[in-house]
Amino acid sequence: MNYLFYFLFLYLLFGCSQQPDLSSISLKVSKVNLDQLEFESISDSVKLVNLEISSKEVLDFQFNSCLSIGSVRNSGTFNRLQLFKNDPYIKQLNRELVTTIYPQINQIHDELIISFKYLRYYFPQIVVPKSIIYYNSLYHANIFCGKKELGIGIECYLGPNSPSVKKLPSQEFFQWLKNSMRLEYLKRDALSAWIISNYIPDNSTSVVENMIRWGKIIYLVERCLPEDDQNYLLRYSKEKFIWAEKNEGLIWKYLVNEQLLFSKNDRDISFLINEGPFTIGLPEKSPDRLGQYLGWKMVHDYMEEHENTSLKDLVNTPYNSILQTYNSED
Repeated sequence: MNYLFYFLFLYLLFGCSQQPDLSSISLKVSKVNLDQLEFESISDSVKLVNLEISSKEVLDFQFNSCLSIGSVRNSGTFNRLQLFKNDPYIKQLNRELVTTIYPQINQIHDELIISFKYLRYYFPQIVVPKSIIYYNSLYHANIFCGKKELGIGIECYLGPNSPSVKKLPSQEFFQWLKNSMRLEYLKRDALSAWIISNYIPDNSTSVVENMIRWGKIIYLVERCLPEDDQNYLLRYSKEKFIWAEKNEGLIWKYLVNEQLLFSKNDRDISFLINEGPFTIGLPEKSPDRLGQYLGWKMVHDYMEEHENTSLKDLVNTPYNSILQTYNSED
């Protein structure tokens, strides 16, 4: 029995100390429910203009790129916003957001702040958002990254069973796309988008470079969301994740046999990296983006073999060094 307590003591002493101590990291990240504020402003143009103070980057993006109603200071924008907010579909969408997403925004925001504290712990010089804006992008962009603001298109996370999502035209919003609109992916999406925007730009040219770039991104997200299941980090259902795990060797053999690893063909890169109903070239029951998945596995292998490598060093590690450590037979 004494041995049991001894080992328990060692676990508590050393095992639990593996997680970084975030107590010294203080972040002030404001929360703005822009969607709600806009509905409160449709009868007051002054209130609408004042929204620029808290949400200028996201507001400009929403009005110009998502809703196409013009600048917030344009005299006709106020009337166009009123028409938009009074549209029957938008009213239904707003009612659904109020009852499903709004009540969870505080918790989501608190968890995102913790994830950014992890990011600041690993990268002390990295820029983090000054504010997180929750807004309606009309399904144009689930995440928007400005220089100081992070925008989250909350309607993109209502889920496939949402009445509003079900009404979306199937010729534009395929079922696999609707299936991906899950709230459990929100934190992962927000963090990965911010990392891409501020730390790991896209300068990859070949399939394997893109794979390992995405492997680094997902690995960083994993370290900043230590409580999240791995399938969420990859935007996979549990069933799709299990398929990928069981068929890792098949994925690798496909890439090698088809000589795809060093291909710079845009179509090859798109089929393996981008979203879709499945990964083209592999069975239709496979998940999409298996290039990202395999890149993440490669980064895991590298970090297990190089335990003293910091995340900062990992970001700067050449793709070929990571590729050389990969073992598909593990």
